[in-house]
Amino acid sequence: MFILDLIQKLYHNVEYVWPDPRTRHYPLVYTPSPFIIDAIFLLFTYYLGPKYMRGRQPYRLEKIVIIYNFLQMIFNGYLVVNVVRLCYWPLRYSLWCQPIETGTSPREVEITDLVWLYYASKIIDIMDTVFIIMRKKYSQLTLLHIYHHAGMIIIGWCGVKYVPGGQSLSIGVINCFVHVVMYGYYLLTLVDKRYTSSWWKKHITQMQMLQFFIIWVHHSISAVSDCGYPRIASSLIVPCTFSITYLFAIFYWNAYVQPERRKKEA
Repeated sequence: MFILDLIQKLYHNVEYVWPDPRTRHYPLVYTPSPFIIDAIFLLFTYYLGPKYMRGRQPYRLEKIVIIYNFLQMIFNGYLVVNVVRLCYWPLRYSLWCQPIETGTSPREVEITDLVWLYYASKIIDIMDTVFIIMRKKYSQLTLLHIYHHAGMIIIGWCGVKYVPGGQSLSIGVINCFVHVVMYGYYLLTLVDKRYTSSWWKKHITQMQMLQFFIIWVHHSISAVSDCGYPRIASSLIVPCTFSITYLFAIFYWNAYVQPERRKKEA
């Protein structure tokens, strides 16, 4: 009975006490949607997609992928510009530790709208994986790729449901800026093959690693500082970003450092 009572209290807190009431009306927030989406994503990635493509020629999706990359670049750029406009220029938010604003002013509502759009963008991002499978570029389906996409959906959902603002915005604005550069590069490689270079890819990977290191440091500060931002949120974000940084570091070592060493030895 004690365990059942504990589970009931935990469920009550998770669903009714801890969530931000301002985001209750947003789609795909007060449902198990992210877990269902992740389950479908993993099922498609590991089983349904490869099974469907078995015996089929890769689809030529260049035009669709060009449009997709362009729209992703614009969408992420929109999020960056508006978060910077509302929070960082002029500097309204602390770069050290920023509590969540809980009001319902037009500006605060616009911020929560942007946080939900960021969550929606993480769901849209799994189209990357769909295109990889449909084009049979299976070498790109690394643990890093799959873990990153599945994990960011959960992080985006937690952000909009529990901490829609404050210190959380650093994750979104940095990540969206990196995605503007990344999707811009993908777009260039499809339009002009001269941009297909390991030099570009290497520095984009470095930028991705740097973003997670900055987020890791930023939330390490709020995990130990009492500024009104939930410490538990930062305490969960820190190990998540560390694990993603670790996987990126392994990928970077295998993709760029080791081949460079082999070339020098040869």
